[in-house]
Amino acid sequence: MKKEMQSALKSIFFYDVFIGILIGLFISSLLKSSPIFFFLGLFVALVNFLLNGVIINFVTSLKKLVAMPISSILTCCKIILIAYVGLLIYKDFPMGCLYYLLGFCSHFISFILYAVINNILLERK
Repeated sequence: MKKEMQSALKSIFFYDVFIGILIGLFISSLLKSSPIFFFLGLFVALVNFLLNGVIINFVTSLKKLVAMPISSILTCCKIILIAYVGLLIYKDFPMGCLYYLLGFCSHFISFILYAVINNILLERK
């Protein structure tokens, strides 16, 4: 994996942990609810992101004719797995599914933080 990609993954992981702690504390203290489903959603989003990085590195090393079907199949499998986890949670804990989605979507806040902070650091150089 390229050095830039590894640096981005580490930074986004750090932001995910930071956001997870903040929102997890908010859920547990103010909403008087367990943040376990929120953390599960955040973890699934992070694993999905890491797998996407590995898949992109693998697919770019293949020929285009072979890479496209493999990439499409793996993307569909990831989407099905993410939706299946949400469905399992919804069956027993409908409110937990909302926390799962919140955790999954909060991963995108990490992308925004990484982009903004990285852009600010690049402008200062």
